[in-house]
Amino acid sequence: MVEFVDLLNILIQLFYDTPYHSKYNPIEGCWAILDQHWNGAGEGSLLMLKSWFPGLRV
Repeated sequence: MVEFVDLLNILIQLFYDTPYHSKYNPIEGCWAILDQHWNGAGEGSLLMLKSWFPGLRV
């Protein structure tokens, strides 16, 4: 990639994002709650899921 950019004589700036962690991704939290529900956690897990995503129909 560096050689390609040098060949085209293009200036680029690299962007470094923070390290990924699943706890910061809302969909990962959704899957965790569904997983708990499917493993017998009961209706409480679905109520928590609905509180996070009010328009969600489960």
